[in-house]
Amino acid sequence: MKTPPLSPELQQQHLEVTRRYFMQLGAAGFTMMNTHPLWAKDSDEAILADATEDLEYLTHPNEFGTVERGKPLPYRL
Repeated sequence: MKTPPLSPELQQQHLEVTRRYFMQLGAAGFTMMNTHPLWAKDSDEAILADATEDLEYLTHPNEFGTVERGKPLPYRL
């Protein structure tokens, strides 16, 4: 049994949504991802470094403690 030919609209949709179409979209997206550093080349790194050099963490490392639950303790297994 022969399948009926595709309608012109369906044929156009098929051409638009093929593997090659998606590969082209992926290649274009990958290319754009690699151009991002070019846009940031003239960024204000010095201003950012100056603004963030005196920032501190919310909790200092010596204030951290362990939360020990369970018997035996999980890290002693």
